Amino acid sequence: MKRKNKKECGFSLIEVIVSLIILASVFIGLVQVFPYALSISNSAKNVTIASYIAQARFEEINQIEYDNLATGILEPKTPIASNETYLKSFQRKTIIEFIDSGLNVLAVDIGMKRIGVTVYYIDPISKNEQSLEFKSIITQRN
Repeated sequence: MKRKNKKECGFSLIEVIVSLIILASVFIGLVQVFPYALSISNSAKNVTIASYIAQARFEEINQIEYDNLATGILEPKTPIASNETYLKSFQRKTIIEFIDSGLNVLAVDIGMKRIGVTVYYIDPISKNEQSLEFKSIITQRN
């Protein structure tokens, strides 16, 4: 049996190859996570944009006096923007209804209206249409 000198210490070729295989496996696994993480980030971005779109619609409607605010489908499901902007995949629908104190829909005005704004968008994870619905109540001011 031959003894090794201090100068002969080191890694064998097999140890280096096994190490490289392990590192490559870890690297490939990490690279596959990034597209999914990007999809999750884009999904959260779409929810945020949808809430901003709904809030903007509520702000527009709040500028109209109660008596001048028509009921029914104020805005059918329509695209937000027709040109090539980041809003092109978003659609919005607005409905205004007479309601009572129990939030039941009425045919006559007793001084309360419910505004419903629904924003539709394509979710990057599921590739399906998702919707975000916001409702608010306004009352007649005396």
